[in-house]
Amino acid sequence: MAKTTEPTGRIGDSGDQPVYRALLDAFPGAVMTTSTSGEILEASSSAFDVFGEPPSGSFQGLSLLEMSHGASREALAGLLSKAGSDTGAVVASDAASGAASAAGAGATSGAGSTATSDTGADTVGMQRRGSCECRFLGFNGQMIEAHVSAYPIRNDGDEHDGDEAVLLAIQDVTEQNATTRLIEYQALHDPLTGVPNRLLLMDRLGQALARLGRDDTMLTVLFCGMDRFKTLNDSIGHAAGDQLLVAIAHRLRSCLRPGDTIARFGGDEFVLLCEGVAGHDDALAIANRVMKSFDGSFRIGGEELRASASIGVAVEDHRLSEPEDLIRDANAAMEQAKRQGSGRISMCDESTREQLLRRLHVESSLRQAIERGELQVYYQPIVNVKDRSLQGLEALLRWHHPERGVILPDNFIPIAEDSGLILAVGRWVLEAACRQAQRWEAQLPAAGPIHLSVNLSARQLLDPDFVNRVQDLYASGLVKPRQVTLCLEVTETILVEDSDEINQALRTLCGLGVLIGIDDFGTGYSSLSYLKRFPITTIKIDKSFVAGIDRPTNDRTIISAVVDLAHSLGLVVTAEGVERSSQLDALAEIGCDLAQGYLFGRALSPAAIEELLDASDGDGEVILGTELSSRGHQPATDTPSRA
Repeated sequence: MAKTTEPTGRIGDSGDQPVYRALLDAFPGAVMTTSTSGEILEASSSAFDVFGEPPSGSFQGLSLLEMSHGASREALAGLLSKAGSDTGAVVASDAASGAASAAGAGATSGAGSTATSDTGADTVGMQRRGSCECRFLGFNGQMIEAHVSAYPIRNDGDEHDGDEAVLLAIQDVTEQNATTRLIEYQALHDPLTGVPNRLLLMDRLGQALARLGRDDTMLTVLFCGMDRFKTLNDSIGHAAGDQLLVAIAHRLRSCLRPGDTIARFGGDEFVLLCEGVAGHDDALAIANRVMKSFDGSFRIGGEELRASASIGVAVEDHRLSEPEDLIRDANAAMEQAKRQGSGRISMCDESTREQLLRRLHVESSLRQAIERGELQVYYQPIVNVKDRSLQGLEALLRWHHPERGVILPDNFIPIAEDSGLILAVGRWVLEAACRQAQRWEAQLPAAGPIHLSVNLSARQLLDPDFVNRVQDLYASGLVKPRQVTLCLEVTETILVEDSDEINQALRTLCGLGVLIGIDDFGTGYSSLSYLKRFPITTIKIDKSFVAGIDRPTNDRTIISAVVDLAHSLGLVVTAEGVERSSQLDALAEIGCDLAQGYLFGRALSPAAIEELLDASDGDGEVILGTELSSRGHQPATDTPSRA
């Protein structure tokens, strides 16, 4: 480099290089010349902006290697050695005019410590001989992350005349790297709880599966689903619900060992990944420790809240190769635990896997059942308890599978609910039943107005589009209030599940003229407050109570009390599952309004029902219902006339 008039150690201080100095000052980083051992020979003015003010006021004579931090020192030393041994060095004075543009070549984000050997040409022929990511400790005590590019040069005309040296372009990427790390963190972590998200979990699970077989240990996945969290969330408010999720994540994290992973899988579900598990007993011990962590209450917003979880456990040694398989098994075990009740633990075994595979097969087939016309609605007679006259029908959904024959809803509706297919199935049933009722009314006007009852799942009623679809049925004329009265039946569980949203939906439906009924009355929650909170018009007593009404049991007393309560509220009562004349006589003595069951016939095809309606004299109303769950109804048969 050209001699400086004063020993400041600043590149470009010579008065005869104003253009060079202007170019260096414009470069957003530091430019230095050093010996191959790292001694700083000269530095640009911008070096003070990057590293701060040295105690001596000059960079000259300082060791850049000693300013580097940790593993960066070795990478920087290798870069200097590689550049210094290069035979393609140019004279420093010729390189100076292109230093600014050369310095920017190859600058990258991400501060590591790995040196790379790359060759790039600048505008005057300078050859970059490598670069690396380095960390330096600045003179103000701050850690600096920088991208360093090295260019071999030869000094002419100064005190280092003819010596080999290295021109370093140092770009400060501290802030840039911090932004990159923040973006990467946000992409891999749940913004609410701060724990890893599903993406990071699946990556770590894949790595953990790849490590299996190195010792005799296994890995386990715990799938934790909160029990009735939606109900709790709606009762305390969504802000408090978020705080509860944060507290739950913190408590779950405290159950784990160093190296284990907790991730928020979605909503109120968390997944725990534990490596180095000795076996199934060890995995269950971890699950029990997690379950025990829910014994204590959570203090949220000044209130003590209780929460529980259902946990599914899957253990793997060598069999699986994909993370999705293990998550699927753990999730299936968690669903099995939920079916057993709240706060349960279920271990995935071969039986669970086989059941899951069957469910997946049914789900796949059900997706095509509607398009293929495999679903059909059959109808069962409903009678007046007093005179045993035909009052109407309840429709039962059947799936005519091309290979398995007739499948009852008990075998596929739970799967449809879990997968979300219930929305499509329920929509089809509602529209099909309305169309059938309209055809009957048009063909058999003497039968009188038809009362159409359709059972709904919680998912259907919580679907934002459901109310709109019912409104469309009325607007299109598919349901004419004077010809068809639509009655939607829900279970007690649904009414307790989400009172605010469901109450609003039910009241909107009532405004259209829809009647609301409770199915399987007595099998849900003991609180009867929903009878006054919701616009209920009918209740249906579950067959489990009807079964013993003609025998020395408490069933008769219970049904009598239900009938009295319902009548005092102006409700109509239907008893289902009636199979003996003695049961019907007992219901008549109690004062029950309607009944249905094998005593009056099995579900019939629409054509067979048309014959019944044609034989009716039209004096009584016809009640037509659509049952989506078939709980309490006859088993499947191989012929439609006997279904």
